[in-house]
Amino acid sequence: MNNFFFLQLATTLLISNTAISQEINPNNRVRTELYFVKKSIITNNSKIQSSQFNYTNGFEQTTSISYYISATKMKKATAETKVLKLKAHTYGSMNKEQFYDSQNPQSGDNNLAAVFSKTVGSITKYELDENAIVVNVMNNTNVITPNTNVYDSIIKDRVFDIFLNVKQPQNIGDSWTDSITTKDIIFHEKFTYKSFDNSIATIEVNSVMTTKQKIEKEDDAMPKEIIVKFITNATLKVDVITLLIKQKKSVSNSIYTIGSGEKEIVATNEIRTLETIE
Repeated sequence: MNNFFFLQLATTLLISNTAISQEINPNNRVRTELYFVKKSIITNNSKIQSSQFNYTNGFEQTTSISYYISATKMKKATAETKVLKLKAHTYGSMNKEQFYDSQNPQSGDNNLAAVFSKTVGSITKYELDENAIVVNVMNNTNVITPNTNVYDSIIKDRVFDIFLNVKQPQNIGDSWTDSITTKDIIFHEKFTYKSFDNSIATIEVNSVMTTKQKIEKEDDAMPKEIIVKFITNATLKVDVITLLIKQKKSVSNSIYTIGSGEKEIVATNEIRTLETIE
């Protein structure tokens, strides 16, 4: 009888612990000091069309970035990223084929070297709160971002990108959303907890972002506005014990519309990304 009671108790505890281990809980986010390297592989294929031309371009980039996150103290933490090495390859109808490797820069193309040599070694610093929300971003002046206002709007006031963006406990089958709305950006993101295996949760992410940018030109022949729509589908592998994103695979498709009527230029872009913590 006693043995049966203890067997029942052990079974109950095992089931309870398994259920708890599957839950994604924002309180589990690691707050101790962290250091790791993330490898990112990006493939970008684009097409630009108008009534007068049709171009295709391709770009591949492999980057290793170190991450340092301090321990959370007094409800604050700091983070620092540094680009350690970078390889780039461009091809397509608009440009000749070019290569760049930061570990062997002399063998590559001078034009690419001029662009990327400043990126290698560049450092970006972040201030985080106790929930890993980015409070402030201090960009290295050598880092090139497409639009600083857009970049800051996406980064600031959101969970630091190495952690899963979740605010409430979630279980398998649950979904949750996040959004950003400013005068320049409309962004909506949906997360779905798909499965769990060996302390790793699989999360599907679907997002849509639309941006509008005015072109400050006095020339009437130039388009006055650029509208960009990004649609991204991603799969995340997340450590439920720390909420670190161990792997991210994504496909992003974007449509750029510049001007209208006969002057309209439409560009489409597909970006495939694989990010892994090494």
